Amino acid sequence: MDHNDVRLRGKLSGKPEHRPMPSGDTQTSWRLVIRRAQPRPGATVDTIRCVTYQPEITAFVDGLGSGDRMEVEGELRCRVYGPSYAKIWRYEVEVASVSAAPPPQDALPFSPVVAEEVSVP
Repeated sequence: MDHNDVRLRGKLSGKPEHRPMPSGDTQTSWRLVIRRAQPRPGATVDTIRCVTYQPEITAFVDGLGSGDRMEVEGELRCRVYGPSYAKIWRYEVEVASVSAAPPPQDALPFSPVVAEEVSVP
């Protein structure tokens, strides 16, 4: 049987965009920045376009700020735009569920700097 399951975890790149569709639905799109497991010079992250038509997911993403971590699950879609002589192929993840993601395991824990007491003679 065929499978089209996508699960991504990364950071929101910026504010989501909302676009009304002819059907009356609203398409919400955003980009997810994901660090590569094996980076190479000049290519350390991938930026992946995500879309949804679900108001609950839109509300969740609208409540996040740039750089907030999230995890999405959905399916990969290929959209084809433009005239026959200049087709544009765009791949995106159509998101079915979203949640906040924990910090990456390799992130250093936050430790506040504590000033030492100094006595002046």
